[in-house]
Amino acid sequence: MRVRLFARPADDLKDRADRRGRGAVVWGLIFFAALQAAFYPASYFLPPLADGEYGHKLANLRSQLAAKPKDQPCVVMFGSSLTGWGFNPAAMTGLNPGCPGGPVIHNFGINSAGTIAHLMMLRRVLADGIRPDLVLLETEPQFMLRGKNTVASEHYLQTPRLQVHDLAVIKRYDSKSRELLAEWCGQAWLPWYYHRLNIQMSYLLEWVPYGQRTDVWDVTDRYGWEGALADRSPQRSTPTDLVLGSRWFFGELQKSPNYDPAVRALREMAETCRRRQVPVLFVRMPDNSAFRRPPPAVNERIEGFYEDLRRDTGVGAIDARDWVNDSDFMDGFHLLPEGSVVFSARLGREYLKPILYQRLGAEMDGPSPRLPNAER
Repeated sequence: MRVRLFARPADDLKDRADRRGRGAVVWGLIFFAALQAAFYPASYFLPPLADGEYGHKLANLRSQLAAKPKDQPCVVMFGSSLTGWGFNPAAMTGLNPGCPGGPVIHNFGINSAGTIAHLMMLRRVLADGIRPDLVLLETEPQFMLRGKNTVASEHYLQTPRLQVHDLAVIKRYDSKSRELLAEWCGQAWLPWYYHRLNIQMSYLLEWVPYGQRTDVWDVTDRYGWEGALADRSPQRSTPTDLVLGSRWFFGELQKSPNYDPAVRALREMAETCRRRQVPVLFVRMPDNSAFRRPPPAVNERIEGFYEDLRRDTGVGAIDARDWVNDSDFMDGFHLLPEGSVVFSARLGREYLKPILYQRLGAEMDGPSPRLPNAER
């Protein structure tokens, strides 16, 4: 029979177990904190982590710039879903974007985004080290209304999509900036949790039930064009829908003051590009004909808005209102794929090609460039 001469008391064994348990908890907390802190450095190398739509477009743009010859320009257009659906670089066959020896032309339209969100995207792209040779900025009279610039939460962008570069814009433009910043800071402690759906849609799409998927990048081409979203959308607006929609829209414009934050954001975008010595042009997007015939008082106000914008910024505007037939619209403003080809081909042929040749100091056959007045 063996006798243990140095048996440990039960209390000593319990203390050792407690110490091991506390150590495991401490190391678990350290690992958890390090994992959360690693999210932001990781999102620099994997941009879709923080904002899927922006991140996928940024990754595509970076890959094209890496392959671009040094003597070829880069053009980026910023805007809403009107740009996302309507600006189709692949249709600019005379420029051959993305082809060997051709320029980079990219669509940075963001869905459910108003003018203040466009400013955020421009600042992000510049902060991420990309300096376009020409920036196109979407303009549309509907953004003169407050409701067209905000998302369901009454802010300019969903809170989880906000990034550090956006906070300065939020402080200047959002009337409830303190409330939004407090919400964002609360989520910043647990970024992997608050971005979980976005991460799954970016990297583990099969984990997300089909009805909960909000991704658009699976139908976004390498130039950033999202025209295939038309296949996911409801059927086209009827003539009656368009007439009623235009009456509501013109009525709202007539009774509501210009939404000052949106006006200021357009001016700031122009000034931001000027400081970076990046040429910029406004693009007045195509409209269905039902929205091209406002009452005289409303028309005077819209035209006055564009005249003030041109005078204050010195930036010309390409007027594409009547470039596309009504049959090529999904509704009053969103272009179908066929309409995006018509709009983009003309934009490339009549404006981008002459401007890019002029900027590069190259010779061009054919008529002299058709440039907006402020750029002549």
